[in-house]
Amino acid sequence: PILSLGCMRLQQAWGTAIKTMDDVTPECQENLLNILRYAADLGVNHIETARGYGSSELQLGEAFRTLFESGELKREDLIIQTKVLLRPTASVQYSREASRSSSSIT
Repeated sequence: PILSLGCMRLQQAWGTAIKTMDDVTPECQENLLNILRYAADLGVNHIETARGYGSSELQLGEAFRTLFESGELKREDLIIQTKVLLRPTASVQYSREASRSSSSIT
C-alpha cells in the first residue's frame, strides 16, 4: 500500500524568503527530520510537496540527503512527488527542473 505524507505546512516560511539552507533555523530542520523519521516508522512511503509550498522542496531535499546518507531511509523505498503549475510545455519543463534543482532529489 501507499501511505502519504503531505508536506504543505512543513517549511520554515511561505513565499520566496528562504533561498538557501542558511536561512532555515536548525530547530525547524530538526523538526522536519523528526517528522520524516516518525512517518517512516509508521510506514509512510509517499512524500508530497510542491513548488508553491515555500521552502518545503529545499528543506525536504536537505532532510532526505541527511536520512539517505545516514542509512535511516533508502531512496528506492520512497515515492517523492512535487507539483508544478500547469502551463505550456516549456514552463512545465522549467518548473520540473527548478524543483529538481531546489530539492536536489533524483
